[in-house]
Amino acid sequence: MGDTGLFLAGAAFLLLILCLLPLIYQAWKSAKRMVSVLEEVNKNLPQILQNLEKITSDISASTEVLKREADELVLFSSKMRRILDITTTFENIITSGLRQPLKTTRAVLRGLKAFLDVFLKRER
Repeated sequence: MGDTGLFLAGAAFLLLILCLLPLIYQAWKSAKRMVSVLEEVNKNLPQILQNLEKITSDISASTEVLKREADELVLFSSKMRRILDITTTFENIITSGLRQPLKTTRAVLRGLKAFLDVFLKRER
């Protein structure tokens, strides 16, 4: 019985190895392909990194240009706001300063018109 058990264990082991051979062969082929892909990546990696560095540099330069343009727009907007504030203040000064004299002048002209109307009617 010992020989039979040993024979069966050996046969089972041999059968297991025969079933695993295609899997081992496929893993070996995959590893071989991975080595060639890794070599290709290592060959192209310096160029990829150089392109990445150039892209980063270009993005940085573009960001600086956009920041300068935005700062100029903010400055222009601030100047325009100041001009509008000055214009509004000037308008308020002129209208408040001229309102009373205009009312007075208008009243004087009405009075003068009424006087002339009465004076001219009496002459006739």
